[in-house]
Amino acid sequence: MENQVATKEARATTIKGSGVKPATLEELMAMSTPEPSKTWTPVAHVAVPEAVERLVADRKWSFVDPDNKFDIVVTQDEVKMFGVTKVIIPGVEVDHEFQMAIGFRNSHDKSIALRVSVGVEVMVCYNMIITGDIQVRREHTLNIGPLETFGRAFDLIPDAASRLTRWFGDLRNVRISEAEGVAMLADAVEADALPIVDFMAARDSFLTAYANANPLVAHGGTVWSAYQAVTEQFKKHSLYRTQAYSTKLNALVDNKFGFMLN
Repeated sequence: MENQVATKEARATTIKGSGVKPATLEELMAMSTPEPSKTWTPVAHVAVPEAVERLVADRKWSFVDPDNKFDIVVTQDEVKMFGVTKVIIPGVEVDHEFQMAIGFRNSHDKSIALRVSVGVEVMVCYNMIITGDIQVRREHTLNIGPLETFGRAFDLIPDAASRLTRWFGDLRNVRISEAEGVAMLADAVEADALPIVDFMAARDSFLTAYANANPLVAHGGTVWSAYQAVTEQFKKHSLYRTQAYSTKLNALVDNKFGFMLN
């Protein structure tokens, strides 16, 4: 299938969702940060993508789109922030269907800890797949900022990215029947990796791909096509929900087919 270049609008669908709004770095900079307490030092939202930018530069990585490095959303009350960027990591082989992605999140109400994850954007349908976290997350403690938290994670990203792309390659090589694919989608609903309201759309996506009639899902009739049929639905949801769904979907595939991602 031909390589497709993601547009800004297509990329933005990966982190949209109800209750959130897009934000630029300038807008993040203008957002207020709560005063610290004796036991909690909140991190300014803008400090998170700034730390990512510095760590990418320090490691001689590069951004896929230097002019539009980040896709970021915040909740309507600006308390929670979620973002994603696509990077090129020297030495990590990524074929034309994937771009490596780094997801990050932060909050000003202690509801979620500062965290970073590694994943991919699938270039065929621009859906985001975020794996489980790859670092010890920063709890709401003193004197630990995004550079320290993400620095440890970034050391692990190249190996995690290599394992992730190999894992996707394995999924593309395993054939499944129509019935097995639909059963996998039902299992995804049962595992809370696919909202039940999205089941029929995922089923139709898988079945049309099985008949080689779906340009948005590659490798019809494989585990990968069923996997994509699920993750294609993630673009309807926020990055936060995408991360939760992806983790559960990856565990389901591990258990069902014996492919261990970690």
